[in-house]
Order: sequence, then C-alpha cells, then structure tokens
Amino acid sequence: MTWFCTKCGSQNEESESTCVVCGSGRISEMESQQGVMAEGQGSQQPAASPPPEQQPPPSPVSAHVEESPEESYLEFQFVQTPMESLMGKKVKINFSVFPSVSVGRSPENVMQIPDASVSRMHAKIMLDGGSYYLEDIGSSNGTFLYDGSKFVEIKEKTKIQEKSLVKFGEGTIVKVTSTRSV
Repeated sequence: MTWFCTKCGSQNEESESTCVVCGSGRISEMESQQGVMAEGQGSQQPAASPPPEQQPPPSPVSAHVEESPEESYLEFQFVQTPMESLMGKKVKINFSVFPSVSVGRSPENVMQIPDASVSRMHAKIMLDGGSYYLEDIGSSNGTFLYDGSKFVEIKEKTKIQEKSLVKFGEGTIVKVTSTRSV
C-alpha cells in the first residue's frame, strides 16, 4: 500500500513516515479529522470535531504586521561584454545574508561573468560599514575602476558606489546602477 504526500504529491511506501522527496510528514489522524483526505477516505468531508480538550487554542489576533528585514544590495548593468545576450542586463546582488560575494568566470561564483578574459575566481565585492568595496583576488587580466578619464587597475580593496564603472578582464564592463546598504 502507498500514500501520497499532501505537500508535493509524491508517492511513498507505507513504511515511510515522511515523504522521500520533500521530507514532509505523513498526515496525522488529527489532520484527517480536520478535512484533509486521508488514505482510504472517499471524500474530503471533515469527521466529527475533536473534543474541545484536543482543539488547539485560538491564535491571538494582532494588528501589527511584521515587516521583512531590510535588504542590502548592489545592482550592476552590463555595459560591454563578449556575450551579446547580457548587454544591458541588470544583476542584483543581495548582501543581506553574506557580506562578501565572489565574481568570476566559474559557475561557483555569485556573479558569474562568461568572458574568457575573466579569471575563474576574479574578484570579490564586500559590504563593510555601510559601503561597498571591490577587490581583485589575483586575476590574470585585472580588475579596473573608471576614474572619469580612464580605467585604473585595482590593486587593493577599493570603494565603489552608484554610477561606478568596473571593468573585469579585457572585455566586460559593468555599471553600478543602484546600491542600498542597511
């Protein structure tokens, strides 16, 4: 005999107490009495209400709605890239969970740049004290920041801000289009 997960719909063996796909628990007798169709029931009509001592206490009603935590992010737009499909595309990097993200050609990076002149692990971007910083991590072809007249190679941790132009390697240029730090 088998049972179906009420969360993902996967079929499970009778001997399993949790879904083998999503890990959701098998429905309990209490849930089947509250209208969830249990194995062997022909309809979804609820059974008689459980005695009052088995009913959970009513949850308090509150007018206060919790807001989601503020997020810190940096948004880039591809200005120049060998990959035509990325031209003009924006990439938003959320720093709310991790204060540092990696940039490079390898898919292991948070910001992957498909450009042969970009190293597998090329640079990192950090949020520190409410400001964003860029640092080259030993790339072959360098990381550059536009100073208003030319691209200057970054040799150490350098502050970046909205409207900064950053060049990775020889062929990819991105513009910082938006920042927010919390």
